[in-house]
Amino acid sequence: MRRKFLAAKVNINSAIYSSNVNELIELLPITILNYPEWKIGKSKWVWRFSELGKNEKEEIVFGDFIKTRYEKKLIYNAASGKTEWFALPEPSAYKSFFVYNYVSEILVFEENSNVSREDFIEAFENVIYNGNMNVGAISVQLLSIKEVIKSEIAKMEYLTKIEFNLIHPNPISDDTYKDLDDIITKEKATKLKTTLENPNGLNKDGKFIQSGIEMVSKGYGGVNAYGYSRQKTYGTRKEKRVPMKYKSRDSVQMTHADKDISQAALTSKLRDFAVAVKNLLF
Repeated sequence: MRRKFLAAKVNINSAIYSSNVNELIELLPITILNYPEWKIGKSKWVWRFSELGKNEKEEIVFGDFIKTRYEKKLIYNAASGKTEWFALPEPSAYKSFFVYNYVSEILVFEENSNVSREDFIEAFENVIYNGNMNVGAISVQLLSIKEVIKSEIAKMEYLTKIEFNLIHPNPISDDTYKDLDDIITKEKATKLKTTLENPNGLNKDGKFIQSGIEMVSKGYGGVNAYGYSRQKTYGTRKEKRVPMKYKSRDSVQMTHADKDISQAALTSKLRDFAVAVKNLLF
């Protein structure tokens, strides 16, 4: 089974209006290399970095992002002929390998059966915040494929509802979403959550919707779309509505690698992938 790696954009968020945003961005790799940790509330899981490396020429930091906890394992006791729980002497660890280009702010990370994309992002944001509160809260946004977003929405004969969860662009603005960028900036907002609805169908080509899609594809948020298409009922003249929905989290820029690939080769592959993704964005 091949390993799967997703692309995301790391963004300064709560401190985006600070005069030293570029300096805060430069603190991110330093924070990572200080090996911060984060414990999930009352959970026994602890997230931390492990076996990190840095390549200044390639402008990347890389290594494992892991979650650990002490666990018990069900074993068979040959002497008693019964099963029993055995407390492992060392914490169990589940890891995700990542490469972070700290200049482009492109993060490529592994999603697997033990570490979902949602788990990774939530933990990464909190570990960074715990590691250096001067950076403030960061926002890691999956990089969704613009063409797929547009294609999936276009498949809906009627787009009845669309939800945008956007953040302030960090740090580069773009004319393709200047209208939304201006709204966020003028109101000094760090986030913009909005929903457009019309049971009879929205204008899929409207400026607001198209600007939102541009922001999502640049790594500044996510979008969920809902609608329906009409379908003729076999043998009758009647039509039925076929509900349709789409979430941008399901169409992310990604790459794959063989399970037995060496770390050096994997690091190189993900570094090149991050560069390719950056070239698509800027």
